[in-house]
Amino acid sequence: VVRGNNLWGYLVPAAIASVSPSSGQAGARVTIEGTNLLGGAAELDSVSLANQTATLLSANESVVVVQAQFRSAGVGDVVVTAKSGAVVSLAGGWTYTPAPSISGLFPNAGQAGALVVISGTQLRSGGAHVVAVYFGLDVATAIPAENDTHVLAVVPPSSQLGPVTVRVVADTGAVIEETAGFSFVN
Repeated sequence: VVRGNNLWGYLVPAAIASVSPSSGQAGARVTIEGTNLLGGAAELDSVSLANQTATLLSANESVVVVQAQFRSAGVGDVVVTAKSGAVVSLAGGWTYTPAPSISGLFPNAGQAGALVVISGTQLRSGGAHVVAVYFGLDVATAIPAENDTHVLAVVPPSSQLGPVTVRVVADTGAVIEETAGFSFVN
C-alpha cells in the first residue's frame, strides 16, 4: 500500500480557444490556441484537422502549431490528443479548401523585369496574401497585385535558361507549383 498526500489531482479541462487560419490546404501552418492543450503530459501524441493527421511543429500548454497535410475539400473537427490520452476538440474548427492550382502564366516566357500574370484557383490557399513567387530558384522582385485567382509578378534576374518551375507561396505557408511553367530566354 502506498500512501501520501497530494499524490494525485484533477487538471482544469483543456479547451481550444482559436484556430488560425481556420481554413486552408496542404502546407498551411495552423496555430491552435487554448488552455491545457498538453493534457497533463509532456508532449502531444497527435493533432488532426478535419480527420487528417497534421504534422506537429511545436506545442506547449497554450499554443500548438501544425502543418496541414493533403486532403480533399471538407469541414471537420480540430482534435488534439496528448500522450496522456487526454483529448480536446473543436467541432467544425477546420475547413480544407479546394486544392489550389495554377492554370497558366502569361506570358510564359521572357527575361528579367517582365510582368507575368499567374492565373489559377485558391492561389492564397485560404490565407490573406501571396507572399512570394519563385521562378526556379529565384524570387520575384515584386508582386504588384494578387488575389485568389491572379497574381502579378515581376520576373527576377536569373542565370537559368529554359523552363523552370513556378511556385506561389501563400501567407499560410502553402506552396502551389507549376512545373516548367515559365521559360527564361535570352
